[in-house]
Order: sequence, then structure tokens, then C-alpha cells
Amino acid sequence: ECAGALLGPAASAAVLRQVEHYFSDQNLAKDEFLRSKMEGERGVCPLSLICGFKMVAFHRPPGVGADEFEGMVARALEGSSLISVDAANGTLSRKPGAGPLPDLRLSGQKRKA
Repeated sequence: ECAGALLGPAASAAVLRQVEHYFSDQNLAKDEFLRSKMEGERGVCPLSLICGFKMVAFHRPPGVGADEFEGMVARALEGSSLISVDAANGTLSRKPGAGPLPDLRLSGQKRKA
């Protein structure tokens, strides 16, 4: 296995920005799908799920397999101040200092007066 494959600097920066957006309070307050896939108060979810999202998968180089791409994405996220990567378990979560997950504001629900 080649553990050294990296995304280019521009792709790495774009992936980091996109995944940090997915894990942001603003997104997690309304992203019902992603929240349904998260576990625990830090929002642990599979790296493979995030790598399959269109805005991340766009950066997958031609001919690169799913496992290798997950490794590339994990390395692109190493410098994140928000996201913690658990490469051994293939998961991502918010770092402990990021605070609790925000309350989910469901779009289909009207507030009762």
C-alpha cells in the first residue's frame, strides 16, 4: 500500500474547507441527513460517508480507489482546528473543544405559539 499519496495543495484546501463546513454549527443545525449518520455528542461519522459527498468526491483523482481517497482526505484534514480524524477506525468527529452539536432545526416543523 502506498501511504504517501496526497491531494494537491488546492484540492487539499478545498476538501478541508468543505468538510469543516459540513461539521460547522451552521450546517449541523439544519443538515438532517448528516445528523442522522452521526453518533455521540461530538458527531462521529464514517469517513467513507463524507468522501462520497459530491463536493468532496469531486476532488478524487482519476484512477484512485475509495480506500486510497479516504486516506488522502484524512491527511487533508490533519490541520483542521474543528475536525478530529480517527484513521484507525475510519471516522471523523468534531474536536472536543468545538462544543456540543447544535440543536437541529427541522425545516418541516412549524414552531408552536
